[in-house]
Amino acid sequence: METDNTDIYEMNLGYLIKAREMVMSGRPHQAMVKLGLTPDAVRLLPAIPIRRLQTIAQRDMLCFAPRFAPGCWREILMGGSKLSDEDSARRLILLVGGGSNGVPARQ
Repeated sequence: METDNTDIYEMNLGYLIKAREMVMSGRPHQAMVKLGLTPDAVRLLPAIPIRRLQTIAQRDMLCFAPRFAPGCWREILMGGSKLSDEDSARRLILLVGGGSNGVPARQ
């Protein structure tokens, strides 16, 4: 598995296992609120074997959507300081793995 795919696999698997764990430990509402699970997912997850979760996690894309509260990215990018839009853009490029010249780095 390529490095990028390995990273995605590990994030997916961690998310799926955590979601399943929360539901099975009697915290389905927390799983819906914190992890964005639907009621259908809460109902189905406990019956899915770990092997099947591993297969699902092997997709080339995230199988969940990260959610941030309004202003979270601004707080991350600004770091509590008053930065120009250009400085904020540079931080975002670095945050997503870009090179120092503003062009995404090749892996």
